[in-house]
Amino acid sequence: MNSNSNSRSLSLQKLVAMDALKQRLQKATEKSVVIAKDANPPEAQQPLSKPPTPGSNAYIFEGVKGFQRIATPGTHQPKTWNDASELPKIPIYTVSTMTSSKIVLMGQAMIENLSGSKASTDLIHMMLYLAVSLRDPGDTTKALLNAPDPAIGKRSNLAEPNAGTTVYDTKAAALRKRLAEIINKNRTGSTSAATVVANASIQPETVNAVVEYKDSIDDRASAYCYIAAYLMGLHARQSYSFIKSIKRMQERFKGWYAAGHKVIDSFELEESMANSIKQAFGRRPEVISTWVMWVAYNENETEMGKNNKGMMEYLSGQVFQYTGMHAVTLTLAVQKETKCDMAFLLRELNCPITRQAVQAIDHLLQNHELVKEKPGGKTYFRYARVWDSGYFSELQSKNCPYLVYVVAKTLKNVLPTGASSDPTQIYCIKDMGVVMKERLDGVAGKLSELLVSLNAADNESRSICDRLRS
Repeated sequence: MNSNSNSRSLSLQKLVAMDALKQRLQKATEKSVVIAKDANPPEAQQPLSKPPTPGSNAYIFEGVKGFQRIATPGTHQPKTWNDASELPKIPIYTVSTMTSSKIVLMGQAMIENLSGSKASTDLIHMMLYLAVSLRDPGDTTKALLNAPDPAIGKRSNLAEPNAGTTVYDTKAAALRKRLAEIINKNRTGSTSAATVVANASIQPETVNAVVEYKDSIDDRASAYCYIAAYLMGLHARQSYSFIKSIKRMQERFKGWYAAGHKVIDSFELEESMANSIKQAFGRRPEVISTWVMWVAYNENETEMGKNNKGMMEYLSGQVFQYTGMHAVTLTLAVQKETKCDMAFLLRELNCPITRQAVQAIDHLLQNHELVKEKPGGKTYFRYARVWDSGYFSELQSKNCPYLVYVVAKTLKNVLPTGASSDPTQIYCIKDMGVVMKERLDGVAGKLSELLVSLNAADNESRSICDRLRS
C-alpha cells in the first residue's frame, strides 16, 4: 500500500514539474517572439518601394521604414554621426603651421630619423607638424591649410618637436673641426700645402651633405611637408603597397610644385620603417585624428582652387574618406560606372543577407551624402570612422562581407579590362568560402548583365542596339 502511495506521489510530482516546465518554455517562446518582432518590424522586410525615375541618376530614394541599428557582438556600440554634436568630442592636438626655415630644419631631422630602424614618438610628432604646414603650390611662401576653429575638437597641447642637430649640421661641424686641426698642425710644423689638401679630403657623401641646395628654402619646405603628409597615409595602407607607391608620389609632386625636386627625388623608405610608423600611429591615435581634422576642416570651411583640392584629395581624401566602408565606396563606384539609378541598384542589392547594410547605405545617402537634392552639405561624416570606429559600424566591411563581395565582383565585371586594381582582392572578402563565393558570383553576374543592359539602348535607339539589351 505504501509502495503504491509513494509511486502515485512521485508520478504526481513529475506531472507538476513537467507542467511547470511547459509553462516556462511557453513564456520564454512568447518573449522571444516579441523580441524578434521588435527587432525586425514588418516594414523593415519590405523591398525598396519607390520606382526609379528614368534617366534621373539620383542618389536619393524612399528609404525603408523601421531601420534599427544593431550592435555586432565584440565591436563598438554603433554611434550616430551629427556634425554639431560630434565634432567637439573628437580628441585632437592643438598644433600650428611653421615658417619655411623651421620646416627645412625639421624636415631634415625627419629624413634622418626615417633612415633608422624604429619610428620614435618625436618622429611621428615631426610628421604631424610638417603635414599641417603643407605649402600652397601657387605660393610656396604661404601655408595651404588653416587651423580648425577652436570650437572643434577636444583639445590637448602638443609642443613643437625639437628637431635638434641634423645629420647635415653634424657632418659640417666634423668637417670644420678636421680642417681646423690640419691647418693648425701645418702652422706649427713643416707639412706642405699639398699634404694639407690631401689630408683634408673627405668622402663624397660628406661633401654632398653640406653642399647648398639650388632650390629656395620655400621650395625645399614644400617637399618636406608633402612627404610628411603622404607618410600620414600609412595609417590606412599596407606597408608593401605604400613602398611601391613612392615613385608615383614623387611624380605627382612635380605636377603640383615647380621646384623642390631634389628633396623629393632623394626620398626613400624601407618597409621595416613603414611598419614601425604604422605601429607608432597606433600608439598615438590623436596624431592621425588631428591631421584628418585639419584636412576635413579645410575641405569644408575654406576656399580652395581646383588644383589644391586635387592635391588634398590625393594626399588624404582617397586615403581617409569612408575608412573601412568598402560597401559604400564600391556601390558608389558601380553606380558611377554603369550610370544606373541608385534607387534601382539598391533595390536589386536588397536581400536578407545584405539588407542591414543596404538600409545603412540608404540612411547614409539620405542623411549625410552630398547629392543634388541637398546642396551645401558638409563632408565631415566621410572621415568619421577615422575618429571613432563606432560611427557607421553597420557598414564596416567585416560586418557586411556579402554585400561587399557582390558589389566588388559587379564592379570588376563592368570595369574596363585594363583596370589597374582588382576590387575582389579586398582583405575581408578575398578568403571567402568557396560555396558562398560561387553563389555570390552568380548574383553579381546577373546584376552586371542587368546594369549593362539598362542604359545600352532606349526608345531612340535603332533595332541593331536591341542586341545590347539581351
